[in-house]
Amino acid sequence: MEKFTEELLNDKIILEIYGEIDKVNKFSSSHGIKHIKNTIALAERIEDVFNLSQKNRIMIETSLVLHDIGQLDGRIDHGKRSKYFAKNFLPSKNVFDKNELKIIYSAIENHDECAKLSKLKTNIDWFVNLIDKLDFSKDRLEDNYKERHKYSIYEEVDHLDFNLKDNVFNVDIKVVDNSKVKIEDLFDRVLFSKATYMFQNFCQKFNLVPNMSIENKAIDMELLNFDNVLVK
Repeated sequence: MEKFTEELLNDKIILEIYGEIDKVNKFSSSHGIKHIKNTIALAERIEDVFNLSQKNRIMIETSLVLHDIGQLDGRIDHGKRSKYFAKNFLPSKNVFDKNELKIIYSAIENHDECAKLSKLKTNIDWFVNLIDKLDFSKDRLEDNYKERHKYSIYEEVDHLDFNLKDNVFNVDIKVVDNSKVKIEDLFDRVLFSKATYMFQNFCQKFNLVPNMSIENKAIDMELLNFDNVLVK
């Protein structure tokens, strides 16, 4: 983890705001500090896979720490509010130049964009958007959410494994109980649909072959349902 990322994750103001977001978000997937820490963990591994520079790493991780901070006032337009917070918070840290700050603000504002991918102008935009979507782990789901959606323990995602080999970007999904999981059980999940949608588009953007599997069993991408990807 980059030193500045760790500083942000321990900032009292940021922790207080995400703590309040967790309190008001009892019936959905977490957009509080659990989700933020999950995305940073995902980012570190993906950054290693793509051998990203230190500057790109810190820009991605900074964007991820602040991307959902606008959720305190609701989901609608939270990306814009998160950007506004960043514009008032980051310049005084003297870590980024004006162009780097502009890129970070864009990544924060457009992190949830699925409908208009043309808004993703930079590589940082694309990495932040993908990493945010890839957090569909069990840690992110509130108990009330799982109960309302009859979310079986066997569908819970434990972690993701990544590797890049011969221009193929591989993502293998590890689940809690691989003896009972059914691949099709994940297909209708909104979070999973968004993740796979962005994964395919990310690979197309960077001329990579997308390969996603569950417990090393390949997923037929043509069977995936993307009807929910535009749901905000």
